[in-house]
Amino acid sequence: MEHVTNAVAADAATDSGSNESAAPGLQRPARALLGWMHTDAAILVLNSNQQTPGTLEQREIVRRCQSAVASRDEGVDQDCVIEDAPIALEGYVEELRRNPAALVYLAQGFEVKVAHIDRICGFQPVIFTDSASSRVGTHDPDDLAGIAEVSLPRMQPQAIRAQFDPLRRCWIVASANPNLRILSQVALRVSNAADGSLRLDDNGVPVLGFAVAIGESFMQVGRFQGRYYLRDGYHRALGFLLQGITRVPVFVRDVPVAENLAPAGMLPEQSYLGTRPPQLRDYFDDAVSRDVTLPASQKLIVIEGLEPSLAS
Repeated sequence: MEHVTNAVAADAATDSGSNESAAPGLQRPARALLGWMHTDAAILVLNSNQQTPGTLEQREIVRRCQSAVASRDEGVDQDCVIEDAPIALEGYVEELRRNPAALVYLAQGFEVKVAHIDRICGFQPVIFTDSASSRVGTHDPDDLAGIAEVSLPRMQPQAIRAQFDPLRRCWIVASANPNLRILSQVALRVSNAADGSLRLDDNGVPVLGFAVAIGESFMQVGRFQGRYYLRDGYHRALGFLLQGITRVPVFVRDVPVAENLAPAGMLPEQSYLGTRPPQLRDYFDDAVSRDVTLPASQKLIVIEGLEPSLAS
């Protein structure tokens, strides 16, 4: 756990875009790109992240997936994989510019484009399939504005649930969405008090705390060495593809260095930067990927009131 003054934030979920609730011991269905994994990593995934040697059958599954990748032609066809946003999206993009979170990306050089996501390359080893469909809902493939509400959401506060533990005198906020975070410290002040005095609650005492929210996440595509990769939004991408939706509004920009392309914990770099990288449609291809079950995870924030004694 990481202490932030009197707040403790424990990140137990690193899977981008996951938002299903989790419970101890819960296993969730997923698809794993076994063909691009090291053998030991693939065996670990097949065994639900349990450290076991793996069966002969499992090792044969991994071998066949790896062989299927090795037998592919080199290179990927990404001609016309990115389109300019059509006129029908102009109004939506203007509204998106009013979202402070989106403005951060736009200031970094991201542009709203339409991506043919089935041919976008990927590097996330597994995607939880139970949350893929729930993340996107049901959409008309021709309704790009409706699809953009999911892929590039406008400012829409997401509800969070908090529990108070009276014994520890702490608030506990939990979500399987890894974008849950402490945004800022909060001291409720009288609006025009020059002396900075604190506003009092109903009991006549000051109120101090932290602002907690689920940060907005946008589907992002990065162009590196002439190839397009999905940087964020894997569960939504899989959910769209399950509906047969391949054209999705996304943020796109060039990525100058590999270190800025993918976070830690992804596929081996040489596998997705090499000559036979996985594409998002490969998550559905049993020749190179398989169904697995993996432990669910949660992001926790604990805000605890402490009264330490300090030596004078």
